[in-house]
This record gives sequence, structure tokens and C-alpha cells, in this order.
Amino acid sequence: MKKVKKNFWEKAFTYPSFKTRFSVTLVIAVVLFGLAVYVFLFKLGLTDTVADKVSMLNLLVQSATLLLGILAAYYALRQLVETRFTSLDEAGMQEYKRQHYFRAFTKWKEALYIRPEVATFNNMAEALLLMGDFDMFDDYIIRMSESNNFFGGDISETEISDRVTLLFLRA
Repeated sequence: MKKVKKNFWEKAFTYPSFKTRFSVTLVIAVVLFGLAVYVFLFKLGLTDTVADKVSMLNLLVQSATLLLGILAAYYALRQLVETRFTSLDEAGMQEYKRQHYFRAFTKWKEALYIRPEVATFNNMAEALLLMGDFDMFDDYIIRMSESNNFFGGDISETEISDRVTLLFLRA
């Protein structure tokens, strides 16, 4: 197999890891906090006495702490959801390899509602076909594949193999 090299734009616009996203957000928040302290305490001249400056600094620190707490909770919950999707997808593949197609279908169905991806959808469709449950396939898979907003827009934005598979399932 030939290894495909990514050009600059493909490397620059990939989805960053959780650690990178959280680190960048934290650095931006700290810089903005430092800028707010500098502007409110020294540039605007809103406070004249030391007691006013201390109370303004206290207010800014409490605001920054609240903001960082909200960001940390958001990223922690987001990482939990991404981890859950990955574990469900892998568990579905393990059940598929064991030829427990209904179990695989239910795991992929749950993973699909967490993050709709075409590959997970194709795995679900294949599991239903292998189970021989054509009524559920018609009701569930065809209806979802024809939904324009389920995969975040047009299927033409997906990979060629996924697009061909979806069009084949519709046919």
C-alpha cells in the first residue's frame, strides 16, 4: 500500500486533539484575563484608591475563575462524549466480528446518535442486512439516509466510498 502524504492545507485544517484544543483555549483565556486586568486597573483609571483596585482585581479574578470553570466543564463533558462514541464504535465492531449482529447494530445506533458519521451508518446498515431484518432496514436505514440534515448536510461532502455505499443503500 502506498502512503499518501498530506499537503500543508490538509495538515493545517485537521480536527485538533482534545489536549490541543484545551491548551489553546486556556492560553487565550489567560491572555485575555491579563489584558483585562491591565486595562481595568491601569488604563481606564476607574479606581483611585488601593482598596478600589483590590476590589476590582477581586472581581476580575472571580470572573476569570467562573469562566475557566465553565470552559473546563465543557471540555471535560465534550471529551466524555467523544470517548463514549469511540468505545461504542469499537464495541460494535467487536460484536460484529463475533457475528452478534443485533448487538453490533444497537451499539452503532447509540454511537450514531452521539456523532452522526457515515461510516457508523454504513456499519449499521450492513449489520441489519446480515441479520436479514429487511423491514427494519427499509423503515430505519432508508428513512435516515434520505434525511438531508442527518449527516450535517449533503452527502456529496463525504468520501467517495461512503457516498457510493449510501447511494447503493438507497437504490
